[in-house]
Amino acid sequence: MTAVADTPFATLSTEGRLLKPTLNADTHVAGRFGFRGEISYDGPETVLKEVFSVSEDGKPAIGFLAGSITGSSQKTENKAR
Repeated sequence: MTAVADTPFATLSTEGRLLKPTLNADTHVAGRFGFRGEISYDGPETVLKEVFSVSEDGKPAIGFLAGSITGSSQKTENKAR
């Protein structure tokens, strides 16, 4: 069984950035941990939604991550200028 503390998700979990999880557990593959939900970054107004990601036990980085970036429109407009 792979625990979140043994994966790159540990820091995100400790910081409270793993939001609305539908999966936050080990997978059927030994040594693999999966997360589905949302990840907050760059403050609470910017969120990576519809996240599907996996990591391997003991590896320093998340192996696969896919999702949609959303943020406040004002912040997006300011960055575009």
